[in-house]
Amino acid sequence: MVKGKRGTGFWGKLSLLLAVGQLIFSLYREIKDSRSRQKK
Repeated sequence: MVKGKRGTGFWGKLSLLLAVGQLIFSLYREIKDSRSRQKK
């Protein structure tokens, strides 16, 4: 049971990290798109 608790905590952190990464990636892509649009 202890292993399960540790696992869920680890996966929770991992999913949170992935979510944050996705958010930053999408923001970065949007900024890149807006910059390229301005240049045109």
